[in-house]
Amino acid sequence: NDWHSALVPMFIHAQRSADPTMWKDTKTTFLCHNAVFQGRFEYEESLAQVFDVPQQYIDSITFMMPLKVGKYNKKVKTVNTMAAGIRYADRALTVSPSYAKECATDPEKGV
Repeated sequence: NDWHSALVPMFIHAQRSADPTMWKDTKTTFLCHNAVFQGRFEYEESLAQVFDVPQQYIDSITFMMPLKVGKYNKKVKTVNTMAAGIRYADRALTVSPSYAKECATDPEKGV
């Protein structure tokens, strides 16, 4: 459910990649309620160590973007937790078909 739980699919994916027997029968779903609240945090060099995942996982959810949604905010190196949910979940959902269409057609593609 939104960015608050979005890192869980990434953690499971990382563990499954390291040991295919772990979580082998587990599927993950990410549900987006509101793409405006993405769980953006300033990048820190220690994140891979803190999260105990290979650096490639942190790199895959790191972008040059404002910490707060809005085109007039300064772009900084940012970790986007919602991106982790979308990228690593087995299935990504939205609260409705119309919201999915809105996210897909928005110029920022929802993220």
